[in-house]
Amino acid sequence: MMISLRGIQQRRGLMANSALSILTKQEIAEFMRRLGRAGFNAELIHEVIQSDGDELARAMYCGLVQNPSFAFVHDLFRTPERQIRTIRQWSQEFGWNIPPESFAEAARTIPAWPEEKLVAVVLVPYLTDIRENHELVMTGMERTFRELSARFMAGHKEARTMCNSTDANHLRLYPSGRHRPGLFWEVIDLGSHPGKAIQDVHHSPVEPPPGAGVLAAAALHPEWVRSMSHEGPIPFVWFTGYQYNVPTEGLWGRAPLIEFDARYGIAEITCYWASAHWGGTAVPTFFSPGARTGRTTNDSRKKTSVSPKSSASSRTSHNGRIMRK
Repeated sequence: MMISLRGIQQRRGLMANSALSILTKQEIAEFMRRLGRAGFNAELIHEVIQSDGDELARAMYCGLVQNPSFAFVHDLFRTPERQIRTIRQWSQEFGWNIPPESFAEAARTIPAWPEEKLVAVVLVPYLTDIRENHELVMTGMERTFRELSARFMAGHKEARTMCNSTDANHLRLYPSGRHRPGLFWEVIDLGSHPGKAIQDVHHSPVEPPPGAGVLAAAALHPEWVRSMSHEGPIPFVWFTGYQYNVPTEGLWGRAPLIEFDARYGIAEITCYWASAHWGGTAVPTFFSPGARTGRTTNDSRKKTSVSPKSSASSRTSHNGRIMRK
């Protein structure tokens, strides 16, 4: 993959705006450790420092931004650490009231980022019910859908949704879907089951479909959404955890779909028949190594792996979701 000079200059300007002074001592130390593991030593670093001008440093930088692994994770998906910061900001700004200890736990339990294409690590907030005077005003499922849809649309200059009505007559969980309030890491294959109808992809109660996770991915990773195309390697995606109903139809036969219209630059949450077989779409599933049914793509790029972090209080379930003991 080649990156144009203009693209490199844009990245250079973007990174220049992120002053190195914001880095913590721990982040600088980790960066040095990774350079060491990659083969750098003091002699090479002294060579960069003592060289005339900044040519060696520029060569290192250009080599990094032209690397396919760097381009994939940084152009399409945001790092787990940035996701934590973003969800914390949204929680404070929009009154989600996610407790601080949930973010501390998330920081301790970042899962490894798989090498497989279009598999993403996503931090997913499952919000609580809203009650007034002990009466239910809005379920946590509906609240999560509405809030993440709003954050999704706010990430684009032009965005719209066909799923404006989200009450119990219009929106419900897929029969095997789940909504348990909390903050969870989910590892989701966003390119699985290409071209299949959502109703043809079986999800057992033991392995529920990702629902809020797909919507959270769309909200957290707007660059991924803007790269979607029904003809390219990055497909539109179904919300596999939800069913949508048009009351006059009364069939609960529709499902939300994320699309991007590159002609007009519009990001959309649309709503189509769950029986539709379309090329250029995917039915996301929780990622399980070696079980990528129907998974195809002609994109040869890979993500940069995130070093796995673990905690004694958590484990990764077989369906890719971080579960608490």
